[in-house]
Amino acid sequence: LYSEEIEHIDPGPVEAITATGANLFQVMRYAVVPQIIPSFLAYTLLRWDINMRSATIVGFVAGGGICYFVVETIRMAAYSDYAAALWAVAVVIIAVDAISGYWRQRILSDEPPKDEDTRRSGWYRLWAAVYVILGLDVFAYCWHIAKIDLRQLFEPAPTFIRLIRDFVEFDFSSTVLNVVIRELLITVFQALLATTFGAVVAIPFSFLAAKNLTG
Repeated sequence: LYSEEIEHIDPGPVEAITATGANLFQVMRYAVVPQIIPSFLAYTLLRWDINMRSATIVGFVAGGGICYFVVETIRMAAYSDYAAALWAVAVVIIAVDAISGYWRQRILSDEPPKDEDTRRSGWYRLWAAVYVILGLDVFAYCWHIAKIDLRQLFEPAPTFIRLIRDFVEFDFSSTVLNVVIRELLITVFQALLATTFGAVVAIPFSFLAAKNLTG
């Protein structure tokens, strides 16, 4: 994404700076970097948003964080604690998504709109219809092979009602709340570290991968 954004910058400033006899590093400093800062920040925030979801999954494989606590509560059949953790994860993910989306919108609000051809040809619609038909055929075939019975699928298990009640009546006592907050902070910092490390590694290579800079 970073290298593609560099490839789609306005070539005018690059040509103007190059015409003055500037070297490659000066061209990147004065012609490329000012154009890519908003989009780079937006992509980094988007990556942080994605890493928040990934960090919650890491806990399922003993990576620490909130989902490790979720696994432990499931093993102990402490479904009220599990529900508290799950609701906390949902609230944090929604909040991070809203904050990231707001920041991205503010960052890109001053960026000029890009020229995109929104017209769809007849061939595009034809291939889309073919893919939809093939997808429906594959779905029907898999349904037939699996022999799914909807009556058995929606028939509740003997403990279904109790599980739903435990899930709704979550435990937000001080002990559980302290553990949930601590594990959530671990998950947030895991996502921040992954985003920072990924950006530090990816940004230098994006300049090398951009065809309009390296040829």
